[in-house]
Amino acid sequence: MAAFQPDLILAIGGGSAMDAGKIMWVLYEHPEADFMDMAMRFVDIRKRVYTFPKMGEKAYFVA
Repeated sequence: MAAFQPDLILAIGGGSAMDAGKIMWVLYEHPEADFMDMAMRFVDIRKRVYTFPKMGEKAYFVA
């Protein structure tokens, strides 16, 4: 996606397609984001908050 540099990311389908589109958007906007770090924060029920960086600077996500 970095080579293509889309203005819009469109996800069509069920939950898995939407989730894949969302994580592609996050990683496109912020390639320094660590996917495993995002996932591991939700293992402990007391730590259910993850602060995402500002989104929508490079592309918009439409579901």
